[in-house]
Order: sequence, then structure tokens, then C-alpha cells
Amino acid sequence: MPTIDALKDFADQFKRVSEAATKLDENANVVTFLVNNRNLVKFVLDGGAKTVDDLATLLRRPGMTQDLLVNLLTKESLTISEIRSTIVKGVPAETHELPEAIRFGALEGGGEFEFFGNSQGVEGVFRPTNKQGVETPVSLKSFHDVSSLGSLPREIRRNSNQAQAVGIENAIFYGEPIQFNTNQLADFATNGPIYQQIVQDGAFSKIILKGSDGIVEITRSGVRIIK
Repeated sequence: MPTIDALKDFADQFKRVSEAATKLDENANVVTFLVNNRNLVKFVLDGGAKTVDDLATLLRRPGMTQDLLVNLLTKESLTISEIRSTIVKGVPAETHELPEAIRFGALEGGGEFEFFGNSQGVEGVFRPTNKQGVETPVSLKSFHDVSSLGSLPREIRRNSNQAQAVGIENAIFYGEPIQFNTNQLADFATNGPIYQQIVQDGAFSKIILKGSDGIVEITRSGVRIIK
């Protein structure tokens, strides 16, 4: 005998699916997308009509192809809300930079990330939605092939030196050393050269490191873990 809660859950899910079906009738591009990528139907079943609207918006974005959206949702494990939060302009020099720019933008509350054609220690600028007129240089770095914490400062310092050489200051560094957890990253940042030499004296006013279980943020005020 089903419980009252189970019946309510079923009713809620039925309502979501019904509302999503209505929205799908209005968005042929989303229908085509889901037919070609049946494994992503779960997003619509879970999110309902709003997810259909979000997918329609993303598929209308300049430069957003079906294959790219599938890659961001599956291989890069980005959420639909993360992808929606940040509009990306320009062309990244490396494939890892696009998902990193989106994750960075989502962490900062959403906005616009514009890639430079030729970077000098920074890959582009970020314009946050909640701070009109603000434009911050951002450096992006993939650490997927780094096996030692000791290698992090060298890579960060290289970008900092390049940025300083062309007069860039108060930039933000964003990297994804996801092979390390936040405690490892925070301890190393507090006691090693990342905080003492790079943030205090370099081009970066903030360093954000994405670990396996959260975010470590390093500023001139100190180091903190954001789960």
C-alpha cells in the first residue's frame, strides 16, 4: 500500500513531466537535442519546465552547439544553472579553459567571461552580473597532470610574472588541482610560497583552487575553505 508521501511524490513528478511536455511542444530545438541525446532526458524529468526553458536558452546562444552542450553537461559535469550563469565570449586557446571559465563565473555569481586572443599570464576578463562596470583579469590553469603540491607555486608564479610584465595587477587566478583535497591545498597555501610570495607580492589579488571536495580561496587577508 503506497504511503501518502509516496503518492505526493508521484503527483509532483507527474506534474513536472506534464509541464515539461507542454514546454517541449513550444521548443523544437530542445526536442531535437533530447532525441539525439536520450541520456540527458533525466535532466528534464528532474527539473521540469524550467529545465526545458534553460536548455532552449542555452541552445540559442551564439557558438553553443549540441555537441558542446553535451560535453559540458556530461564530460565536464557542469550543471545547467552553472552554464547559464556565465556568457562566454571569444575563443579559448585551450580546451580546458572553457569549462574552467564557466565554473569560475558560476562561483563569482555569474556574469560574462571574455577570452583574449593572445594572453600574457591571463586568459581573459570577467564582468560580474552583480557589479556593473567591473572588469577583472582572470588567469586559468589546468593542473590535471600535476602529481605534487610543490609544482603548484611554479605554475602560478609563471602566470603572475607574465601578467606583471605587461602591467596587469589585481587579477584573479583560477585553477583546478582536483587530485588534492581542500585540506591539503589550504595547508600548503598557508605554509608555502603560494600565500607568502605570490598573493602578497604578485599580480593576483585572489587565487581560487578547486579541489576534490570544494574550493580554497587565497587572498591577501588569508586562506579559507569553501565547501
